[in-house]
Amino acid sequence: MHLLEKLDLAISNCVSGESVSVEFTYDELQTIRKMVVLSAYEDRLSND
Repeated sequence: MHLLEKLDLAISNCVSGESVSVEFTYDELQTIRKMVVLSAYEDRLSND
């Protein structure tokens, strides 16, 4: 399963209240962290 599919499944589970486990590797978590930081940085640049 690809990273974005895992993220979609994890978010869907949170919204629906289902208790389906989604596991991420360390590298996947690092990628998610980088995506969040980059997105926040881009938002900050667009607001300045």
